[in-house]
Amino acid sequence: MGEGVSGLVVSVGRTSVTSGVSGGYNLQINAGPVTLNLSGAGLTGTITVQTVIVDENLKLDVVNGSTLLTSGDITVSGAVTIVKVISAAGAAVKSGAGSQDLRGLSGADVLDSGDG
Repeated sequence: MGEGVSGLVVSVGRTSVTSGVSGGYNLQINAGPVTLNLSGAGLTGTITVQTVIVDENLKLDVVNGSTLLTSGDITVSGAVTIVKVISAAGAAVKSGAGSQDLRGLSGADVLDSGDG
């Protein structure tokens, strides 16, 4: 599946964290609706992810500078070409502004091209 990239800046409001050499990062976010911005690490621009944090982790990995892997329900826009669901439980992924290729993992996924 690939590895995350180092130097990725993940921001929520005024809080941000930068991924380490192996691509890992951890950002504590309160439950509720949230907008995350992903930048740096060779991306051609910012990736914006909207989601609702409930009581579990949301995995977001940028691979090869153009693919976003997700474990949860998101709306994504910006500088990403491919969005892949990596959760066997299924996820709902919607593209916002931009032209993303949405790819599911199981029959439980809901993929919506939205504005893209």
